[in-house]
Amino acid sequence: MENTYKYILIAAAFMIAFLLYFFGIRKLSSANLKNKGFFMTTLLIALASIGCNFTSSGNNESNTNKMDNIFGKDDSKRIIELNKTKEWKEFKTFWKNLDNIEPTKGAENNEFTPYIYAENEDYDKKNKIVVSLREKNEELKNSLSELVRKNLLDPLEPIILFDMCKARIDYIYYGNVSMMTRMMPMPGVYEKEKTIKMLEFKIDTLLKLERKGKIDTTELKLALSNIQLEVKKFGVLEILGKGKMLQYYYRSSNLDNENPQKDTLTVFDKSILDFENAYNEFMKTYDASKADKQQKDMYDKYVLVKKELDTFMSIYPEFCELIKDLIVNV
Repeated sequence: MENTYKYILIAAAFMIAFLLYFFGIRKLSSANLKNKGFFMTTLLIALASIGCNFTSSGNNESNTNKMDNIFGKDDSKRIIELNKTKEWKEFKTFWKNLDNIEPTKGAENNEFTPYIYAENEDYDKKNKIVVSLREKNEELKNSLSELVRKNLLDPLEPIILFDMCKARIDYIYYGNVSMMTRMMPMPGVYEKEKTIKMLEFKIDTLLKLERKGKIDTTELKLALSNIQLEVKKFGVLEILGKGKMLQYYYRSSNLDNENPQKDTLTVFDKSILDFENAYNEFMKTYDASKADKQQKDMYDKYVLVKKELDTFMSIYPEFCELIKDLIVNV
């Protein structure tokens, strides 16, 4: 909008100057010019200055931090209020410290190597760092509950942020461990680990490009939307996993054995579909007056997972704002 005003004012200044010259100054005698020239000259300079002022303003703006220009101005009222609180500032510092950890060369192409890895490293020292980070994460989760009481966070948001940070810490220092067990992991478990790995490297790539000044507005927004998609996948799979009903949403595979060419759903999409179908089937036949303890427990699990899943999907746009603020804003 500012650019539009800038060009309109410049065009108006030019047009007025032209009209003044064509109808006024050109027809004045030299004697009259002496009397009126000062006024005309001053007017033309003033009009030209308007255009120059707006032009230079845009140039000055381009020299400031690119990420802050793109996103800092459209922060919601909630984000602005959050950034005034000690709790959110402290959590953001913790998140950014994880962001700033540099990956080991080649870790992106290795399924088992941690994000950071060194030969002959001190494992006792590493374990102490992990324990310390986990404890800090737990502490921050509790402090964020204060922001829930202030209606600045949804009750589910600190839980997802805590789980995400815990998974990030484990991957950064230990790598994906599910494939190191004797039995094959369930598809959802592996998918969740892969999501955290992708999240870590996408954040790293974005920040690296931004530091070098090699990313424009469109690319920055696209990179952030890709990061937010990994966040969505993690949040959904984490909620489903906590339901402890693995037979419904971790049994999914990428292919339908009977129709392999027709099945294009990802593990993520099939996990949601499997759960929704199982939930609907269970609720059709559930009768609280006749249910035994096992059925009542299953009902409670279904209700809990369904509620959290629906809540997360409904607050996802606002949750994306939190992720944007954590990664992009100072």
